[in-house]
Amino acid sequence: MPMLKRVQACICRLRLTRGSPTRIRLPVTPRLLRQIKQALASSVNSAKLVIWAVAATAFFGFFRLGELLCSTPQDFNKSMCLSWGDVAINSHLAPTMVQIHLKKSKCDQFGAGAKVVIGATGDKLCPVTALLDYLGQREDRKGAFYLGPNTKPVLKPWFVKQIRSILSSLGVAHHQYTGHSFMIGVATTAALAGVEDSTIQALRRWHSAALRKTQQCYVCLILQLSLYLPPLPTNW
Repeated sequence: MPMLKRVQACICRLRLTRGSPTRIRLPVTPRLLRQIKQALASSVNSAKLVIWAVAATAFFGFFRLGELLCSTPQDFNKSMCLSWGDVAINSHLAPTMVQIHLKKSKCDQFGAGAKVVIGATGDKLCPVTALLDYLGQREDRKGAFYLGPNTKPVLKPWFVKQIRSILSSLGVAHHQYTGHSFMIGVATTAALAGVEDSTIQALRRWHSAALRKTQQCYVCLILQLSLYLPPLPTNW
């Protein structure tokens, strides 16, 4: 029961940060994430690699979707938005982690930015593998980091539409899933795994103080979560 209360409190807190406590947003759970991955694997959608890369990054990086994607083409600004040079891999031969330079965040009032490190998980949901697969088919080395088959920036509304289409094909009531569902899902999963609330808040960069943590702290926290989450029961 205490764990259930923690999860409920976590979800309520996430809803309040969006200013719409009455709107229901369902979490993307590890089980649902696997189903999305399987659906994309068998799809003929030419954008399936970038769709999966965004989904895996959003989940394992505790990202708000707006931190990864712009809402309109006019919103893209290299000095503020995620761009090609903001993502680095620690090794080309045996990559184990990816570092993402987050230039802006909802709670980053002073524009300090943050370096978010995501570790390889070694399973089918591995976010590092997802990013490497996407980068392997990308030719352009400039502009927005996530580009669609038309070499245009992947936009948040388009991505959400794609995810909802996949969920609909799986027989899931897709209207209650939004771009925020990935963050709700990973935060809920972490709480169920016994991760402390303070750690979840730091990973989500909910307070400006969290943005002042050292890069090593982010490495330890996010690698720990990346390696910790996949072994959870596949039926959740």
